[in-house]
Amino acid sequence: MAASQDPESVQVKHVVYTVGIKNTISDSESNQVSIDDEFTPEEQRRIIRRIDIRLVLMAGTMYCISLMDRTNLGAASVAG
Repeated sequence: MAASQDPESVQVKHVVYTVGIKNTISDSESNQVSIDDEFTPEEQRRIIRRIDIRLVLMAGTMYCISLMDRTNLGAASVAG
């Protein structure tokens, strides 16, 4: 990007992800690969399960911390 261009005026019109040795961005149709083509259904299930486990653990941890915070706030206001 040149120094004279305003960053807000720069727009991205089209981005194509390609698979190859260099992982370059181009408009060629022959190198385009969709996510469905990259992983088998079994791999997709394993990836989704890993993501779900991480999200559930994080949400559960955040809920526990929130519950402890609310409980301690009530006890602190009673104690003065």
